[in-house]
Amino acid sequence: MSVATLVRDRARNAPDAVAMRQKHRGIWREITWRQYWDTARAAANALRGLGVGPGDRVAILSESRPEWLFADVATVALRAAAVGLHPADPAGAIGHRLAGCGAKVLIAEDQEQVDKALAVLDDCPDLRRIVYLDPRGIRHRYRHQVLTSWDDLLQGGPGPEPELDAAPEDLAALLGEGVLADPPPGPRDLLLSSRPLSHATERAFTTGLNAAAGVVVHFGEAIATVPPELREVQPTIILGDPRMWEEMLAGVTARVAGASRLKRANARLWLRVADGIGATLAAGGGRHTAAGRLRYAAGWLLCYRALRERIGLRRVRYAACPTAPVAPEVLRFFTGIGVPVHQVPGTTEDTAIDEMHRSAA
Repeated sequence: MSVATLVRDRARNAPDAVAMRQKHRGIWREITWRQYWDTARAAANALRGLGVGPGDRVAILSESRPEWLFADVATVALRAAAVGLHPADPAGAIGHRLAGCGAKVLIAEDQEQVDKALAVLDDCPDLRRIVYLDPRGIRHRYRHQVLTSWDDLLQGGPGPEPELDAAPEDLAALLGEGVLADPPPGPRDLLLSSRPLSHATERAFTTGLNAAAGVVVHFGEAIATVPPELREVQPTIILGDPRMWEEMLAGVTARVAGASRLKRANARLWLRVADGIGATLAAGGGRHTAAGRLRYAAGWLLCYRALRERIGLRRVRYAACPTAPVAPEVLRFFTGIGVPVHQVPGTTEDTAIDEMHRSAA
């Protein structure tokens, strides 16, 4: 069963349920499963019209946003493979990857990404079309025949249902359900996508948990707005790289230092307690002692509940960090306030996750 089949089935069984939300000009806008599948279906039929078929490649060069998922699912629906390109990569690296994978179509986010692609177009003989998502700076200014806007691509509407029966030899992404938390993820869970979907782990969480488990994904306005958006969304599942966790702790430390004397003393007391709780849990395999449970309960009432609300972790039940290891003091802090960060080492090059650290039973 492919990710496209999962999305199609959710659109049939719960068409008006919320699949994702996107923040635009300060307002969170809902996208239902019906809208998700209709858009992906329209994209699939349009891509087929551009010559994309089984075994072909469609490259996506964009930050995390709904169109990434639409294009990904549309590509899978055609039994083709979506290739995520990192939006921070320079033109040379983009050209190397486009030529290497033989992508027929590139979905590019904005003028910056389109400029990179046009600069290396002559080195990518298989590339037939560049579809841009954001028309600002491009529409009515760029005349290159290879360019098409996302809106123009979808003009034909949803069209017929694509054939979704995959062949054994088709490329596919391995997506997991129920591997993260107990109880397993479901439609009541919320996730804020904060990293580029070119990272395989982010794609597995965002695209995979959304399609396989119905987790509602949120797309913010920019990477810089992640901290306030965490407070707005209060996700139940969160994936963040080491820098995010380190910056979150640094922000807490700075706020404590700038607080009034009484608040500063109270916070420092309970943060010391949290550090001790985190160290004890690490040494004990994640199990609370009776004394530890009492200390945490007191800390929850006097500090941790308000702190977690302020940093956007009030409802988190599963937190993860891919890529590099996290500093021990950072892990102790979050474990101590009730948000143990599970490290999921792996890289995009070896298909995301090498191993996953689970909570103790």
